[in-house]
Amino acid sequence: MQEQDIYGKYGVYLPKILEDLSQRIQEANDRVKQETGQKLFEHFNARVKQAASMEEKCQRKNLPRVPESALKEIRDAIGIRIVCGFIEDIYQTIEVLRQLEGCEIVLERTISELPSLMGIAPTT
Repeated sequence: MQEQDIYGKYGVYLPKILEDLSQRIQEANDRVKQETGQKLFEHFNARVKQAASMEEKCQRKNLPRVPESALKEIRDAIGIRIVCGFIEDIYQTIEVLRQLEGCEIVLERTISELPSLMGIAPTT
């Protein structure tokens, strides 16, 4: 398979969508910093999942290796990671993301779920 086959005709748009989304998130961070003096987040990383990795994921999930599987069923062709300095910054960042046009929070977890997800045992 060629590099973008799993994404089909949509593959050329993914880097453009990623760039637009990244820019809007960074602008929101700058806006909040200018208004409050505090950043929303400490670190921001984003990527388009490589086609080979997406093909492997489709295969692991027993999905056909077609654009619909890669873009609608799996839903992580574009991934972002935002690292916040404080717990309260997480909630503020989520609200800012909710307000961005075209953004949807697909999966949201509570703070109490996070320690087990990160392999950290909560203290009592």
